[in-house]
Amino acid sequence: MNTGVLEARTDAPFVAVRPTQSLTEWLSPLGQILGSWHQRAVQRHQLAMLDDHLLKDIGLDRRTVAAETAKPFWRA
Repeated sequence: MNTGVLEARTDAPFVAVRPTQSLTEWLSPLGQILGSWHQRAVQRHQLAMLDDHLLKDIGLDRRTVAAETAKPFWRA
């Protein structure tokens, strides 16, 4: 007979729901992104410190270097 009261099911075992990604699986790509941003910022700083003679050796001019070093670290 239906009394209108909800009853707990006792025939189904309790199943813990596991997140689809662990914390480390989620943080690993984030760490890679942050690492590449840092590396890009360092490389742009080092490029800005090169003198004209070294820039000529690698085929760059001051205008090209200025355009590259003006970019924010997150932009490739």
